[in-house]
Amino acid sequence: MRKPVWDSYSLVPFEKKFYNPHQDIVNASPRDVESYRHEKEITVIRGQSVCPNPITSFDVAGLPDYVQKEIVKQKFSAPTPIQAQGWPIALSGFNMVGIAQTGSGKTVSSK
Repeated sequence: MRKPVWDSYSLVPFEKKFYNPHQDIVNASPRDVESYRHEKEITVIRGQSVCPNPITSFDVAGLPDYVQKEIVKQKFSAPTPIQAQGWPIALSGFNMVGIAQTGSGKTVSSK
């Protein structure tokens, strides 16, 4: 197998920005956002970019209907803290390191 010569390809840039935040999340007051993060023990260490606000419920997560129906069917009441903050970060195309206990929803938050 030969190493590709990437200069001979015309690749289309791919943007990893899939997040379209709900207006309730966009318009949340900074005080409410920080209060939510404090209550849920979410620590955000900011890099070069502004960290998107966490989602506070599945209703404002912007998930497709078939996913939302499965969440209701499974009787999940609210996103876990790692999901609440991790989904907006990952879907916005940012890199992140999420640290949380086993069983906290990390696997679902990274899919």
